[in-house]
Amino acid sequence: GLVRRKIAADLLRTEELYVAALEACKTHLSRPQAPVLDGGALSEDQAAGVFTTFAFLHYHQKRFRDALREKVAQWSDATTLGDLFLDSQRLFHYYVRYGETYADALARLHTIISLRRPLQDARLRQLGGSGNGTGDSGNNSTGDDPLDATLEQYVVLPTQRLPQYLFALMNLHKYTAKAHADYMLLCRAVADMRATVEQAMRGADA
Repeated sequence: GLVRRKIAADLLRTEELYVAALEACKTHLSRPQAPVLDGGALSEDQAAGVFTTFAFLHYHQKRFRDALREKVAQWSDATTLGDLFLDSQRLFHYYVRYGETYADALARLHTIISLRRPLQDARLRQLGGSGNGTGDSGNNSTGDDPLDATLEQYVVLPTQRLPQYLFALMNLHKYTAKAHADYMLLCRAVADMRATVEQAMRGADA
């Protein structure tokens, strides 16, 4: 009981961070004044092709987060989480589409960064407040503050989330008794999430 609750609480904590990162990306990177558009590095149509998916993900991930919040807030020994993931399969399958366009989006971002390297640090730090001033994106971990992420890290985030879900589901399943109502739900949720992760990874590598 206590282990399952801790796994669920940790999952909610990372979900809050993920939704905040999606919101930052949607808010700051879809605007005409965003760094990707300044100086004509990308046309508005090209920028839309890279970033508009964050608006979709943000909307639906907020709904998922809210449902997860409710379950964690009302946690008991009988609480189930497998059903939440099974009911969200349409959202997770969207990540397969994202994986198919991810490589192109990242290639465009590399072009932008190479063209605008002198302004990169100052502009990107505006997205998340103060930075370390070094320009080293490796020091901006999304684990503590997603708003400190660089532009590339924002685009990578959705490709990382499904494997994180799979890991959490596998842990939940490990610590769920076979007699628990969540056990079979988690069996199905783990199988479905594993298949979705594999499909999304194939799309990203294509």
